[in-house]
Amino acid sequence: ARPTDEVAFSQWPAESQTEFFSSWIGSANLIPNEHGLGSEIPRSGTFMNGRLLKYAIVVRHPLDRVVSDRFYTNTYRRWTQHGEPCEGGRARNWGVQFVAGKEACSPECDETALQKAKHRLQSFYLVLILDWLHLSGPLLCRRLGWCDDEFQRELALESPNCGGRRQLEADGLAEFADSFEEGNRLDLELYTYAREIAQRQLLDAGVQVSLSYVSRKVPCTSPQRGDAVVKGKACPVRPSPL
Repeated sequence: ARPTDEVAFSQWPAESQTEFFSSWIGSANLIPNEHGLGSEIPRSGTFMNGRLLKYAIVVRHPLDRVVSDRFYTNTYRRWTQHGEPCEGGRARNWGVQFVAGKEACSPECDETALQKAKHRLQSFYLVLILDWLHLSGPLLCRRLGWCDDEFQRELALESPNCGGRRQLEADGLAEFADSFEEGNRLDLELYTYAREIAQRQLLDAGVQVSLSYVSRKVPCTSPQRGDAVVKGKACPVRPSPL
């Protein structure tokens, strides 16, 4: 049975999510990608197999992404006590590498790779910010035709994800957070740029948001092992790739 309307979609059982998703997806073909873009990709607007190719991405603050991922995989304590703060289990500036392509960051990401990532984001049909996802219903309706009342209601129920810096500061690890942000400066610049694009897209759909970023006060929680969906309001879904 489908959970009640008071429960956010991300907290539904996996089978209920799949059933609901298939009911409103319509004719759109979505191709998820968690491995990053290649050095050469078809331009947005290219026709492929008779369909118009458009790119969309959900972006989150790099520190929030890593801390949430560490809680999801139950490795947060090991990372903060014994790990390299700048890396978090992935390469430095991994977000830039994801968008610009792995080859652009060999041996490591630099300003050229950052500019390539920014240029690619400019052509994306949708640039969404995770913290603003619950406000993005009008934009998804306008650009993708996802205007279904039930989908819009469930999207608006989504709770904010955990705040990485707030979590680290609460654990007395402010310097650890500083080290991560210093080592991932390019990722932070790309995130700020993505917020500017997302703000303009939301404004076109009649939604006003502030560009200022505030680390959420919501504490992070670890998932129950074996669950398809993370329990708890803090980190209700598996972290977005970017």
